[in-house]
Amino acid sequence: MFFRTKKVIDKIYMGCGDDYKDGYVGCDVRKTKTAKIICKAWELSKYCKNVNEIYSRHMVEHLTYAEFNETLKDWYKVLNGGG
Repeated sequence: MFFRTKKVIDKIYMGCGDDYKDGYVGCDVRKTKTAKIICKAWELSKYCKNVNEIYSRHMVEHLTYAEFNETLKDWYKVLNGGG
């Protein structure tokens, strides 16, 4: 599922795979049963804004150094101040 416009989402679970975390919107690079946003980690700002928290585990180690840097820049744009 792709959002057509940027959505205000409280919490994102980036790289969720098939895992579900209560209270979080799942996001993954591939379509899974729990991912509501399908995008690369460094493209999150295309789909949402004003996020309070981005949770991720066992995901960033799969990124190249350049992808990791782009991801952090993109997440900074998406996160609310203090997020």
